[in-house]
Amino acid sequence: MVDRYPTGGYRVCSYLDPSEPTHAKVKQMLFSLLASRKDAFILAFRTHFSSLLATVEILEEPLLHTFHLPPFLVSRDYKALYKYFLAADTNALDIAESLGLNRDEACHNLLFATVFNSYGGLKVLLPGILARLAGAGEKFHQKLATEIRATVADAGGKVMMAALEKMELTKSTVWEALRLDPPVKYQYGRAKNDLNIESHDAVFAVKKGAMLFGYQLCATKDPRVFGATAAEFVGDRGSPGRKGTSCCSTCTGPTGGSGRPRAPAWATSSARERTSSCSSAGSCSSSSSSGYDTFTAVVGTDLLGAKVELLLARRPPVLRLLKT
Repeated sequence: MVDRYPTGGYRVCSYLDPSEPTHAKVKQMLFSLLASRKDAFILAFRTHFSSLLATVEILEEPLLHTFHLPPFLVSRDYKALYKYFLAADTNALDIAESLGLNRDEACHNLLFATVFNSYGGLKVLLPGILARLAGAGEKFHQKLATEIRATVADAGGKVMMAALEKMELTKSTVWEALRLDPPVKYQYGRAKNDLNIESHDAVFAVKKGAMLFGYQLCATKDPRVFGATAAEFVGDRGSPGRKGTSCCSTCTGPTGGSGRPRAPAWATSSARERTSSCSSAGSCSSSSSSGYDTFTAVVGTDLLGAKVELLLARRPPVLRLLKT
């Protein structure tokens, strides 16, 4: 059970069942905010991530990975963050109120979503992308850099969502990394109705109310779908003409079908438009490849995912001249 105290006494969206009315309202608020700020987010991300690559130094705090912190140790800092969000996110909170959300509850959800997703992105998603890129080799790096630099040049030097959408190899790289290292590998859910779940070889009858557990890698590394290289990183697997991305999809709710209600339009819109995962991953790939010809790294494991130590990064000639 989630400790309700740190989030103002509210269960934030991550702990709500999709059938609860507040769940849909909070998601709509967050997706609306992401969609309205996607280009500003990409610009800010590339600016700061490029600076980070030049002076990478990751600090670790073992206690954060080892012990559950009692709420009273962080409540003062949490309240300070809450006051900041309440003052700074007035537009988002206005949207929340228009959806029928309590402004106080909406602010706690914004704070939780921002901190949780930022930490998850920095500790799980982006290191995983860099780890896969590092192991892809110089030849692949050159192909990726050629695509990214040409697209950036055509866009007048700016990388916005429209430019990322044109980077087919970059998108394939992101999807392939997410296929092998999904940030959320485990899912739990309770069956709302009797249903049958099919595998390649069998059908399993599930009764209403049964608790289900899903391990995503059983599907994303399935050799019957992805072939002999299912467990390997193949950067161009999702490029046009290959079947890679046709085997993957993202969804945050029911999409219709036999006996199932269709989700509202805001919930079934393109994942790239309504979440920051693919845009931040694409920005990570484009930033590292546009600024460097190739790079090598030592890749290890952390409690939450990959740990990457950059060893050698070779800049393109024009950038080397500008730096000297």
